[in-house]
Amino acid sequence: MGKENNICLAEIAIFFFLISKTLMMANMYITAVSHEHGHISHLFVHDVTANNILIKGVKRSIAEVLILLKTNNIYTLIWNYNDKSWKTGSKVDSIHSKYPPGHYLRSHADGIIKDNLENLLPLAAFL
Repeated sequence: MGKENNICLAEIAIFFFLISKTLMMANMYITAVSHEHGHISHLFVHDVTANNILIKGVKRSIAEVLILLKTNNIYTLIWNYNDKSWKTGSKVDSIHSKYPPGHYLRSHADGIIKDNLENLLPLAAFL
């Protein structure tokens, strides 16, 4: 099965993904990103229902996600091609920078490369 089919399976699986008790206490997940000029410009953000069901994502700007972070726990969600399943990745936070000034998104700096924002699926695969 090719990578294109796996992404298609990922898109289908997202609607049926039930969050198990072993996952982090997130109420939103990011599954994909898009880039402009070499930097992340948009993210595919999913809400979690009261019944712990992940719902279809919405393309959001970094500014929108920064606002959502004020009242939500957001984690990356990574597609495991071997298991054909979603796995909780890294916590997403806002950091403040002096140079250049502003707030930015950052995945938890734990040394694990595969669960960072830059390692997520391309957003174009879902749109």
